Amino acid sequence: MKFIMMTFLVSLSFLVACNFGEDQATSDSTEAIQVEILIPGSIPLAKSTDLSVAITQGAKTVKNADEVIFELWKENDQDNSERIEGKHEKDGLYNIEKNFEEEGIYYVQTHVTAKGMHVMPKLPFIVGTASPEEIVKLESEKQKLGQSGPDQNTSHEHHQ
Repeated sequence: MKFIMMTFLVSLSFLVACNFGEDQATSDSTEAIQVEILIPGSIPLAKSTDLSVAITQGAKTVKNADEVIFELWKENDQDNSERIEGKHEKDGLYNIEKNFEEEGIYYVQTHVTAKGMHVMPKLPFIVGTASPEEIVKLESEKQKLGQSGPDQNTSHEHHQ
């Protein structure tokens, strides 16, 4: 009888431990990924500029995204957008380098696929010297996208 009881307790302990591990893995894998676009406050003409995204899931950085694409276009010219694949630099930061040859308002939309989710945040920004009208227009665009304040970061989620 002691042998049966001992076998039962060991089996029960094993099952509880396995189920706890599965619950933990499920909870991690269903938490939404967050994507934050990081753009310098000032982007000069004809100089290499780094554009980045920081990808996280909860408190953890995502170092193994399936795809990170930066789509860039000048205002009112999305049909001629350029797509550049981001490279993982470190700690969930993915980066591209870009030279901008014309001043004006631009948009970046990142297409990030990671952990079974697809996220596509979009952000307007200014290259070169901005006129007062462009600054007002940029702030208006940020408000439409649900942003406020002077920083140029955003994050929106879309699950696959």
